[in-house]
Amino acid sequence: MDAALPPHAAPFDRHDDRVRGVGLTQARTRSLYAGPGSSPESGPMPTLIGRRAVLGALAAPFLAGSAEARPPFRLREDPQPLLSPPILDEAGTTRKLDDFGGRVILLNIWATWCPPCREEMPTLDRLQSRLGGADFAVLPLCIDDAGIGRGRRFYDEIGLVDLPLYWAEPLRVQLALAFIGLPTTLLIDRQSREIGRLHGPFAWDSEDAVAQIVGSF
Repeated sequence: MDAALPPHAAPFDRHDDRVRGVGLTQARTRSLYAGPGSSPESGPMPTLIGRRAVLGALAAPFLAGSAEARPPFRLREDPQPLLSPPILDEAGTTRKLDDFGGRVILLNIWATWCPPCREEMPTLDRLQSRLGGADFAVLPLCIDDAGIGRGRRFYDEIGLVDLPLYWAEPLRVQLALAFIGLPTTLLIDRQSREIGRLHGPFAWDSEDAVAQIVGSF
């Protein structure tokens, strides 16, 4: 199963989370979110991605699996604070990442039009069923342009029962989290800091994934 990079990007190790340090994206992100009176709402935002058209055209492959079993993340030695886009739940409440603090969070950025995203969602549902509770939660963040309703229809279509559903505007997610392709998954510690990032799909209910996530509690 494939995920992808923009055409201009060079190949890299799918476990190397250093690729998130894209200079232009980070610089523009900080300029939007930092400084007195600045916020995502304070001015026009630069077009860093062309939403579905650009993301859907991403071109270089990642492998979903490996001949040798391994955990999904190369864990950071320097946990990184995260900016947060506005996150909408199904009740219509807007949240931020800090609202989920106190638990380890697996934040999965996905869309219904992304085939590898669709394929891995049942594994996230089973992971939430197995580990979800006071110490851990899966936070699936849908970025469909059509909104959270399309995500709900997909959940119902394939029978996801334990996985919560959240939505955020795609450009704001790109600005805050600097993701490259879909799916992208972040492992976030109890202080809402990033400790791992994976570009591409994974079997999230596998023993390798479960063991590494539990080890981060």
